[in-house]
Amino acid sequence: MTLKPLIFTIASAALAGCAHAEFASSNTQEKFTPSRTAVQIEVFKSQMPAKKYKEIGSVVVCAGGKLSSNVELLKKKAAENGGEALIGLEQPSQNCLSAAVIRYQ
Repeated sequence: MTLKPLIFTIASAALAGCAHAEFASSNTQEKFTPSRTAVQIEVFKSQMPAKKYKEIGSVVVCAGGKLSSNVELLKKKAAENGGEALIGLEQPSQNCLSAAVIRYQ
């Protein structure tokens, strides 16, 4: 799955002064009920979770805010879409962050 179209859309919104996160599902047929709050979402930057997991989508945020604020937006969007953790946190451009959203099995 490529994030380029999603990043372009959000980057355009960020340049217009908006700050929000977007979720792209890995499987449009499967929906997950939120089970955690944004505060409970784990973030794995360089290591992988010890538990078995399934990638359910990806999330990206482009905003001019602080890195910690952007991570909080990623966590909020992941929680809203049934995620339990974020893996592979990356910064594809100066004002954007992206990560894969996972659920534990």
